[in-house]
Amino acid sequence: MDTPTITFQEAELLGNVAVAMVGTGTISHAAAQAVKTLLRNAANVQAAQAAQDSAPPPRLLPLEQVADALAVSVCTVRRMLKGGRLPGRKVGGQWRVPLSAIEALAEVGEN
Repeated sequence: MDTPTITFQEAELLGNVAVAMVGTGTISHAAAQAVKTLLRNAANVQAAQAAQDSAPPPRLLPLEQVADALAVSVCTVRRMLKGGRLPGRKVGGQWRVPLSAIEALAEVGEN
């Protein structure tokens, strides 16, 4: 079963309904504000999750390609990984480095 979603507009509308119910004495003002806040937070979480789900996974490069891109040796890339100057992770026992990290290093001119 799919999880129901709520848009920002729906959250605002339902929050306004809760505030209107205060006038009828059905709920307190504090409860209405809590409902409104909860609905807005739910819409924010869902929007953030949708953005995260649609983001492509980072492109990971092997050490040889990283070394070529930075014009350094593979040994230097390993030292940069071990020293924390370059983020990376092991995939199947082999080091991989996100392309975005290489681009960031290239921008600042650090070798």
